[in-house]
Amino acid sequence: MNFVSIDFETANFKRSSVCSVGLAVVENGKIVETIHKLIKPNPNYFESINKRIHGITEDDVKKAPTFKELYPELLPYLENKEIVAHNASFDISALRNVIESYNLNFPNLNYYCSMILSKKLLNDVPNYQLPTILSYLDINFHNHHNAEADAIGSAMIILKLIEKAGVRYLGELVEATDTYNGELRSYNNSYRPFYGSTSIRDTSTYKKKDLYEIDESKFDYESPFFDKKIVFTGGLQNFTREDVTQLILNIGGNVIGTVSKKTDYLILGNVEFGKYNDGKKSTKLKKAEDLIEEGYKLEIISENDFYNMVHLETTLTEITVDLIEIHSKEFSSSDRLNFLSGKTIFFDNDLSEDTLKNKYCVGLLAGRTYNKEYFKVKNTESLEETQRNSLNEVNKKSSVMESDVLIISDSSFENLKRGIKKEIIVTFEQIKNNSNPEENKKCLFITESAFNQYIDYRMNVRV
Repeated sequence: MNFVSIDFETANFKRSSVCSVGLAVVENGKIVETIHKLIKPNPNYFESINKRIHGITEDDVKKAPTFKELYPELLPYLENKEIVAHNASFDISALRNVIESYNLNFPNLNYYCSMILSKKLLNDVPNYQLPTILSYLDINFHNHHNAEADAIGSAMIILKLIEKAGVRYLGELVEATDTYNGELRSYNNSYRPFYGSTSIRDTSTYKKKDLYEIDESKFDYESPFFDKKIVFTGGLQNFTREDVTQLILNIGGNVIGTVSKKTDYLILGNVEFGKYNDGKKSTKLKKAEDLIEEGYKLEIISENDFYNMVHLETTLTEITVDLIEIHSKEFSSSDRLNFLSGKTIFFDNDLSEDTLKNKYCVGLLAGRTYNKEYFKVKNTESLEETQRNSLNEVNKKSSVMESDVLIISDSSFENLKRGIKKEIIVTFEQIKNNSNPEENKKCLFITESAFNQYIDYRMNVRV
């Protein structure tokens, strides 16, 4: 009956971007200590969906320590301890990723998932979200997605499950539920996931289920989409519907057709996500937002974020606020060099300066530009328009692949600071991430202001 419950909140879709941690220390079946710490995330930017979930913002973590700075303080609560988390696949993955992002060593620990254990012992619960289980067990709970509160909630669930199962400690609870404890080990930073014999459900929702293969032995218990119900809306750019359905099945999740109280994720196609940021909402989106308002743990994410979440190890290009600021500083300070000579420049659609003037200046500096028209989206109403749009897509992909510098408008940069990625940024990430690494040129991402500062200097001083 001695263990530590833990919960992480993240700033963006990167698992290493932990921005808060909560701990609840249990000794002899009682919570004796709780901890809550804010953390400067790595990478250090916030997505709007994450801020909407937990309410933590950039201002909150300005003076917070990095995880590397905080780790020595946390380690005594982790090393050689029994660790509990609700949906442990997320929290332990966040712990592993942030540790590895700073080249630190894993602690030695065993871990357990109160969500999977609840599924084994509680059969008449509408869903297994933390607030639902706590309510079912008649435990007072508030402030969901506060890391400390969630850690306390997970600890209380484990204590109730131990009592319900008639066992004395976590090891016996694992035996009683036919589950297997997870492990982290400092030797080679190895790990083993917590898992149980959970079968995929709701395959009847597939109208063409015979086209798909389900192999439970290959399920990814660490994925945020494992055992989750997922709805897609809008046209997809990275996948076909058949491919994405098989991908989710391979992970161990479910793709369903309609948004309901049991939905875990609504994933918006990239164009649909752009409309969402502009205030336009489909029927599925409105229903999802209504359910979130009612307190259901349903997350709305873009297709591009989904792509990165399922391809964490293969993501080659991620355009972040930090990256743009670093590139812009290097660019604007290179006043002694003709930085644009021989470079291919791509301009954002929303530049405040005249694009023709910019192209002229780049030409004088022996650079090359692409037309912004490649990013215009047209409705296909005829075969001729379809063929024209297909050619535009080829041209767009080619132009992105060959680009050395992307000039991002100040308005797009301000949107990115608020967690909103405009279409040009989404498209660059998508095409770069789908490219052959050998062909994937290193591209610089420069703000409009930094570009104008550089051009003014070159035009006024010397070419």
